[in-house]
Order: sequence, then structure tokens, then C-alpha cells
Amino acid sequence: MINVQAKSTSIANFIFTLTIVLLTQLLYSIACANGGSDSAQVYLLAPGDEIKINVFQNPDLYLETSITAEGVFNFPLIGQVRAIGKSIPDVERAMENSLRNGSYIRNPSISITLAEIKGNSVIVLGQVTNPGIYPIKNNHVSIAEAIAMAGGVNEMGSDAIRFSGYRNGSYFEEVLDFTLNVPSSPLPRFLKSGDKIYVPRAEIFYIYGQAQKPGAYRVDKGMSVMQAIALSGGITDKGTLRGVTVTRRSIEGAPETKKVDLNSEIKTNDVIFIDESFF
Repeated sequence: MINVQAKSTSIANFIFTLTIVLLTQLLYSIACANGGSDSAQVYLLAPGDEIKINVFQNPDLYLETSITAEGVFNFPLIGQVRAIGKSIPDVERAMENSLRNGSYIRNPSISITLAEIKGNSVIVLGQVTNPGIYPIKNNHVSIAEAIAMAGGVNEMGSDAIRFSGYRNGSYFEEVLDFTLNVPSSPLPRFLKSGDKIYVPRAEIFYIYGQAQKPGAYRVDKGMSVMQAIALSGGITDKGTLRGVTVTRRSIEGAPETKKVDLNSEIKTNDVIFIDESFF
């Protein structure tokens, strides 16, 4: 007599395995189409990353764990597994070999899911919308992309970005023009875990008197007095462009107030005063 239940189970297992194979092939094709075969796009595990481990047809071996500061995690039957600097497929293959060589499971099939990235991260501070620590999923993340993760530079942020970190065991720190995203030195443009980006406060000028919106404003390169007035909304109905003065500190540090040409260039900490018209 044919065991119907055993036959049904065998068919179900075959269908499940076939589905897994087809799905894997599909995902691989998509990854290749998107440049996934490029090693720069492969995420390498780092300390602090949280992972979920499934062993096909062995639910008792399911494990949720995190990678230690030493770059390892412990798994039943195998013991310590080294994961730091390795891709998920590499770790899966290493674990399958260990289970197979130890005669624990004849044909093990392991699936690891990256639950949360905590290890590979960069710090973005200063004049950005959301300062903080941000994960980087691969080794192909630029400074501009990291700043975008933090919501971008706010209206008072400087174009002079401070960038620091370690390369080959040596600390570096440089200043680059974010508008060009080109540094003064030939350091790698892509970020590594632990890199720090700091956006300082921009150079500012002040405008008051008969301006529509008196206050402090960011100094842009080559900005003229007239452009500065326009930035503040222009003059009021009572204001006049005749007799606009700028107070600026001299080389000795003493404040000096004088009338200026409206086409003259603004300097950091200039105080522009728009006088009231008497006619």
C-alpha cells in the first residue's frame, strides 16, 4: 500500500525547494542587473550588526543574534563563527561547511537575514537637518549621500565641510568645498565606518534699519551689498538706498562705519544699515 501522507510530504518538500531555488535565481538576476555583482555593492558585516539565521527544515536552530565587538557570534553545534568583514553569502557557506563536516546535518541550507545595520556607520554633525549616526550599507557611499541621509545642509550651514577618519591606521582631517565635493587632497571619496562629517556654521552678515526682514544671513561667495539687501527682502517704503553704510572691523579689530558702493563685496560679520528716507 502506498503511504499517501509520506508521498504528499515529499511532493510538498520538492515544491518548496524548487520555489526557493527559483526565487534565489530571480533575486540574483535582479542584483546583477543593478550592478550587484560589483564587489563595491556587497555589504560586509561589522560589529553590532543584528542578524537572523534560519536552517532549512531545522526550526530548532533558528537564531537571532548580533555580531560582537570581536566580529564573531555563537551558533549551536558550530560554536564561534567569524563574520566581520565577510558578506552574508560567505558566512552562510562557512556555516554550511561546518555543519556538513561535523556530520550534524547531511545537506544543510542556511539563510541569514540582516535585521539591522549597526556596525558600519558614519557620524554627521553640525548644521544639518538631523545630526546623528547613520548606517552605510556598502563601501560606495559618498560624503554627499551621507549628508543627504541627515536631511541635507540647513540654511545656516557652511560650504566648507570638515571630513575626518582613519585610513590604513592613520588619522586624517581635511576641509572640502561641499558645493564642488572636491577635497584638497587625493583621499578616497567614499566613506568607511567611523568617518565623521561636520558642517560648521556659515559665515554671516547682519542687516538692520529699513530692511524688510532685518537679521543675520549667510554670506555667499562674491555676494554684493545689493544682493545682501535683496536677500533681506529689499528696503521698506521708508528706506533709501542712498547712504547705505557698512560697519566692519579693521585690521586692528576696531569697528569702522562707512558708506559703501552697492556693488562692493560683503565680508564676514559685516553690519549693513539701511537709513530712512527724509523725503
